[in-house]
Amino acid sequence: MKKLFLLFITASLGISSFAQEKKIVQFAESVYDFGVIAEGGGNYGTFTAIFKFTNVGNSPIFIENARASCGCTTPRIDLGKPIAPGDSGEIPVAYNTNGRPGSFNKDVTITFKNAAGETSVDRIVIKGRVTPKSSQNIAKEENMPKKTDAQKDNSQKGNHNKSSEQKSNKKGKKSKVIPT
Repeated sequence: MKKLFLLFITASLGISSFAQEKKIVQFAESVYDFGVIAEGGGNYGTFTAIFKFTNVGNSPIFIENARASCGCTTPRIDLGKPIAPGDSGEIPVAYNTNGRPGSFNKDVTITFKNAAGETSVDRIVIKGRVTPKSSQNIAKEENMPKKTDAQKDNSQKGNHNKSSEQKSNKKGKKSKVIPT
């Protein structure tokens, strides 16, 4: 009975070790934090993070698939390019900020496959906070230099004098000069 039990345990452990995915890729960083970015900024509203990875397996690998969690996030991959053992590759992931103010946390699931047919599924994440366009305008106004009291007085006097300045015409009547 004990032998049968030990045989069962040994067989279970052996099967479970085959069922585990073999790690064939190592990412330098799996999370990229953009921090605070402006809506509509970057390249036509798009900001890009680049994820670097290394083939840590014993055979060449290919990127089989890359799926983003939503349409605002776009991974750019080359499905046909093999990455040799020990070589590195990059996966650019773009996030479109247009119409998306607020915090975001998006993930991309990438499936790698080696020549032996083994797969590795990895997840990379981008996150950050997008400031809305309306608050950017307010911030710009707040950061503009303030006029001193002397500058305010001079500009008011100049505007007042121009708009209320009167000249006599040939008939002796006074007319307003309207600034242009």
